[in-house]
Amino acid sequence: MLLLFMLCFLVPIHLHFGSLTMGLPRFYLLLGFFPALFTLFRAPDLRIGATDYLIFGFILWASLAILANHGLTEIEFMGLQVVDMFGAYLVGRALIRTPEDYRYFWRIFAYAMLFMFPIAFVELLTNRFILHDLLRPFFDVFANATIHYPPRWGFDRVQGNLEHPILFGVFWSLGFAPMLSVFRSFSARVFFGAICLAMVGMSLSSGAYLVAIFQSGLLLWGWMTRGSWKTLLVLFAILYVVVEIISNRPALVAISTRLAFSSGTAYWRVLIWEFGTKNVLENPIFGLGLRDWVRPSWLGASVDNNWLLVAMRGGIPAILLLLSAFGAMIKTLVSARDLSPRVQRYRRNFIIMFLSMFLALGTVAVWSGTQSFLFFLLAMGVNLAGMKQQGGEEVPVPEAPPVSRYTRQKVRHARQPSPQSSSPAQRA
Repeated sequence: MLLLFMLCFLVPIHLHFGSLTMGLPRFYLLLGFFPALFTLFRAPDLRIGATDYLIFGFILWASLAILANHGLTEIEFMGLQVVDMFGAYLVGRALIRTPEDYRYFWRIFAYAMLFMFPIAFVELLTNRFILHDLLRPFFDVFANATIHYPPRWGFDRVQGNLEHPILFGVFWSLGFAPMLSVFRSFSARVFFGAICLAMVGMSLSSGAYLVAIFQSGLLLWGWMTRGSWKTLLVLFAILYVVVEIISNRPALVAISTRLAFSSGTAYWRVLIWEFGTKNVLENPIFGLGLRDWVRPSWLGASVDNNWLLVAMRGGIPAILLLLSAFGAMIKTLVSARDLSPRVQRYRRNFIIMFLSMFLALGTVAVWSGTQSFLFFLLAMGVNLAGMKQQGGEEVPVPEAPPVSRYTRQKVRHARQPSPQSSSPAQRA
C-alpha cells in the first residue's frame, strides 16, 4: 500500500468520473478513506489523541466555511477537500505504524526520486515534458504550467511529475532530512542527499529552496553542537523578537521576503500579506470560502503564503485549529520517551523536516497532491511518537486493555517480568 501510494505521485494524469476530476493521489485516498478510518478506530496499536481531534476539528470547520459561504453549490469541493486532507491523514495513521514502515516508505521515496531525476534534468535543459509526452495519447495529463514562464538563470523551471514547479520543489524537498536517517551507509546518505538537493534546485523555486536550506542548517547545527537544540531555540527566539521590533511587518514575512529571488517578488509578498490579512480580519469566522479576495486590480490572485490562504478560506478558527494540530504533533514527538536509538534518529530528522516545511510555507502555498502529502506527514509524526522498544524489538506501543468509554472505571495492571527478561541470578 505504501508503494502504491508513492507511485501515485509519479504519474501526472487526471482521471474523470462525471463531473469529478482527480489525480491518482486523490483517487487512492478516496478508495482508502473508510478502510483507514476503520483501522484508526480498531487497530490495537493506534490511540486517538489531541492531534486527531484537532485535525478533525479543522476539517469540520473548513467544511462549515464552504457551506457558510456557498451553501450546497460547492458540496463537491467540500467532499474532495475532506478526502484530500483528512483522507491523507487517515492513510498516514493507518500505514506508518512501525519503524520498518517508516524506513520502507522513505527508501521508496528515495528510489522514486532517483527515477525522476533524469526526467527532470531533461526538462530543465530542454523544457521537454517526457512523462507528459508518453502519457498524453492515453490520459488527460497535467497542464504544462511552465511553457510561458521566463527562464531563470538560463534554465527552464521543472514541474516534473506535479502540477507546478513550486509543488515539484516542495514535494521532493520534504524527503531530505528523513531520507538521511534511514540509510545506514554514509555513501548512501551523501548520494541520495545530493540527488534530493539537485531535484529541489531544478524547481528554481525560492520556497522549495527554503525547505532544503533550513533542513541543511539544522542538521549542520545538530552535528556541530551535538544536539544543543535549546541553545538554538533561544537564539532563534532572540532573532525573531529583534526582527519583529525593527521591522514594519511580521518577522516571518520580513525574513521570508528577503530570501526571495528578486526584490520584486519580495515586494509582492508584502502586498499579499497586507491585503490578505485585511480580508481575514473582515471575515474572521468563516473566511471567504472560494470567493475571490478583495485587493487592488493590479495585484494578482495568487496567495504566496499557505497559512494566510488557509485563514482566508476558512477564517481564524481554521488556521488556529490547523496550527494547534501541528503543535500538538511536535509536542507529542518531543515528549516521547523510551524510544530506541534508531527511532530517536528518525524523530530528530523528522522534526527538522517538519519545522523547515512550516517556516517555508509562509512564502508559498501548496495544493493538490502536495497538500495531501503534508497531512500524510503529519499523521506519520503522530505515529512515530508511539514506536517504542520492548525486548529488543521496536514495535508500536500496545494498547491498554479495553476500558469502557462510558464509565469512570480504571484498571490497574502490575507488570510481571517475563522469564526471558529476567537476570541470570533470577533465573538461577
